[in-house]
Amino acid sequence: MPSPAPPAVDASAEGRSGAQRPRAGSLTLQDLFRGLHRFGDRPALGLRREFGLRWWTYSRLERESAAAAALLHEAGVARGDRILIRCANCPEWVAFLLGAALCGAVVVPVDEDSAPAFVDYVSRDVGAKLLITSLESPGPDV
Repeated sequence: MPSPAPPAVDASAEGRSGAQRPRAGSLTLQDLFRGLHRFGDRPALGLRREFGLRWWTYSRLERESAAAAALLHEAGVARGDRILIRCANCPEWVAFLLGAALCGAVVVPVDEDSAPAFVDYVSRDVGAKLLITSLESPGPDV
């Protein structure tokens, strides 16, 4: 199997230091995260619940993702570590996904309805450093 092509780089985008920046078509999640502030109070994420629609703005998504990254860092999560996320689809899920990307961690999503024994199996199989779950989701049988 051939190795993947290196990321595309625009040589005309060199800064004073000579460092090259990726072209627009090869942005990373970290690059995108750093640009969230440009969209400010525009809606970023919406979640329909029985009590109505809940919105997060791009500014809030940026703050919550940075807070998630800080929590992951405090928990000892480092580049290449795997973390499991087991919770309902919600804005917090996205915040932890982006927070993990900022830490260089790998997210392993697990369906919130998975049996605890399955979550335990996946956790051990991938060598997860941390499990993020909602209060409603039972943890694995450890």
